[in-house]
Amino acid sequence: MGGSKTPHQKAEDAIKYTMTALGYSEAMTCTIESPKVFDKLNIPQHSGLRNVVAINNPLGEDFSVMRTTSLNGILQSLAINFNRRNESARLFELAKVYKPRQTPMTELPDEPIHLVFGAYTHGRGLSMDFFDMKGDVEQLLSSLGIRNFCVEPCDESWMEEHTLGMHPGRTAGLRSHEGEDFGYIGEVHPDVIANYEIGTRVYIAVIELEYLLKDMDKLGKGRPFSPLPKYPAMARDIALQVKQDISAADIERTIREKSGALLSGLTLFDVYQGKQVEEGYKSMAYNLSFRALDRTLTDAEITAHMQDILAHLQATLQISLRDK
Repeated sequence: MGGSKTPHQKAEDAIKYTMTALGYSEAMTCTIESPKVFDKLNIPQHSGLRNVVAINNPLGEDFSVMRTTSLNGILQSLAINFNRRNESARLFELAKVYKPRQTPMTELPDEPIHLVFGAYTHGRGLSMDFFDMKGDVEQLLSSLGIRNFCVEPCDESWMEEHTLGMHPGRTAGLRSHEGEDFGYIGEVHPDVIANYEIGTRVYIAVIELEYLLKDMDKLGKGRPFSPLPKYPAMARDIALQVKQDISAADIERTIREKSGALLSGLTLFDVYQGKQVEEGYKSMAYNLSFRALDRTLTDAEITAHMQDILAHLQATLQISLRDK
């Protein structure tokens, strides 16, 4: 009887296949690094990332500790590409990191694996921004059947621990609808880019592999599919007046809380600030699609449902329907 790959291996294959399809090349970087990496990444002295597994008999200082972050390897690889005048580079790695449970060590460290991918585009009118990287993350997660997530600011303490070396105003967390933080997307801090001698903006995404592998049995056995719906969907558009500090993720989470199973689609299609919107506010327009699996919904049902959603938005986030 022939052997076969484990569900874990099949899941990793699916991730690598999608990353390659998105235009990324796989990198393989060294897990043993120099303590100088932390200064290069501008990681504070008090950070837990400086709590390392030290090599007892290192070849030298440059190979003396096990890495605790996956950023250095991918940035070093991107720097090599940039300094060899490659106009663009897109790299990914399934990178194991080593985190001591306590020091001095009395037991083996935790060894989580991060999917880290980074990219830059430079020259000949080419450009790249945060939303390009966000789109790649969404494509990856969608290919794995993961749709239960949003991109939003995360808890400050989590961000401080996990997103060091990133631009604080251009980095967002990946969070499940249940509130589990599992990664981040953003632009690398300009000071860090300068340390690596990269003369353009670099965008990075880091995702905890454990989160992606939660449904690895599903990947191994084939993703289940639902039959085509028998009954039509009904759509409604709304334009909301929203305070500046409220994110799209907050709004979408609040809508889903009230919509239940009838909500089949939610799309933000317009954001506007201008003379027709009160100062300190923005207009955000959404398309909501509703469908029942057992019947055709009526206009009265949708109207009542929309009224409940708007009342919930008002009570929860002080959001009102834009009247002009």
